[in-house]
Amino acid sequence: LMMNTFRLAWKAGFTPGSVMRMLSEERGRRLAYGYINGRIPSISCDEEKEALTDYLYTNAMLPGSGEYSLQQILKPGAYAKEPLVDRIPNLKVPFVSFIYGETDWMDVSGGMEVQRICEERRNKDQQKNNKEEKVTPNVAVHIVRNAGHLLMLDNWEEFNASMILSREGYDAVLPPSFPRPLTFPTYTSSLRYLATTKKQQQQQQQQENESMQHNNKDSQRREPAEVNG
Repeated sequence: LMMNTFRLAWKAGFTPGSVMRMLSEERGRRLAYGYINGRIPSISCDEEKEALTDYLYTNAMLPGSGEYSLQQILKPGAYAKEPLVDRIPNLKVPFVSFIYGETDWMDVSGGMEVQRICEERRNKDQQKNNKEEKVTPNVAVHIVRNAGHLLMLDNWEEFNASMILSREGYDAVLPPSFPRPLTFPTYTSSLRYLATTKKQQQQQQQQENESMQHNNKDSQRREPAEVNG
């Protein structure tokens, strides 16, 4: 029922901003603060949280503009009407970079899939000895650690480093104070990362299951009966 209501509201043109503008200022600011507090746990300074809340709320109160493009490019649930994975390989540019947060709700495998398609297309052109000048992007994927979808706020140093690498290339010289993000210049390197991540997730799930089983056993044990002397 909730999902159907969301779909109907999306098709009717409702956006997060339009919902905020329907609320009282008190409720709107409380909603904005809850969003900041829940989505950006790396920000612990109350003053900074208040500043971001004010920024988010003030922007939401302005007349809607770009937010109305969401219904044109996305289906309900943030699924693309024309996925970039099918369009980016056709771009006539030499380089394309994807930047994700380590715990981003957007799936990093999307960028890696574009990487695979572009590499396969270049290999086919080379095997055919095609003399026509064709440009297929070289795709790199960067992952900013300790960051979610708002990676420029969660870990601004690695985000800035990712921007430099995206512009200057994998071998770019970074300032000494800048931590280097996880960077995958080829699909092979991306596959290794996905395999390692999957193995870690399986191990973590196994540990959680074992811990739950252990706790269940402990809860089923009876305390020894008191012996009256």
